[in-house]
Amino acid sequence: MRQRRVQQGSLPPSSPLVLKIIAANVVIYVLYVIGLRLELPYLDRLLLVPQEVLTEGALWQLVTSVFLHDPVAPGHLLWNMVMLWMFGTQLEALRGARSMLKVYAAGALGGALFTVAFGGLTHLVAPAESAASAWWSAAHLGASGAINGIFACWAGTLWRQRVSFMFLGELEARTFFGIFLGIELLGALSLGGGVSVTSHLGGMAVGLAIGRDWLNLRRLQLMRERRRIEAELSRLAKERERKGFQVIRGGKDAEEDEN
Repeated sequence: MRQRRVQQGSLPPSSPLVLKIIAANVVIYVLYVIGLRLELPYLDRLLLVPQEVLTEGALWQLVTSVFLHDPVAPGHLLWNMVMLWMFGTQLEALRGARSMLKVYAAGALGGALFTVAFGGLTHLVAPAESAASAWWSAAHLGASGAINGIFACWAGTLWRQRVSFMFLGELEARTFFGIFLGIELLGALSLGGGVSVTSHLGGMAVGLAIGRDWLNLRRLQLMRERRRIEAELSRLAKERERKGFQVIRGGKDAEEDEN
């Protein structure tokens, strides 16, 4: 099958949906900063804290934390929105606006749930004074899970197609995804803090599953049936070879050869 080259530099026009999501994130960020300036109470309860979700039932944090970004570092918001514009616009062109919005929501939820699960796991197995135990009580915020879900779904949709992106040159989308995944894993192993790697990885896992169509039950059934048929054909071929079938030519063509 021929591979279609996708030029990352030639983006389709930004869609109204992508612009609305960006605008919503910017407006909420401004309101959040103003609220902090006014020292409004309970704003810290909007951040995602695994301990509070699992022990106090603060399930709203799975949603509210996605729309908040680091008030000390505006670059956090800026980078996420640039990534959303770049890959969200292309994903919408590939799969449609409704699908892109679903991926955004699924990536956000996947990142939040993985963060909570990982925090709960470290609380159970890590010593109380270790650096890993901080995942239990650390606060997480930002749309990184959603953005990484968008990126991973974009890569999963194109996968073997070649894309050209900035200084990386022309690569298959899966190679591009592997590079970003490696960067995330290195960040997870580093001792530095400040980045919710669990949100990134959770969002990427969900986005990739959607992009590769791994969650399509009908497709999985067809794949299993195809493997069953291929296995049966392989068995029959081996059985025929074992029994030593001999092909004997006959008919009109054979008679003409004898003459």
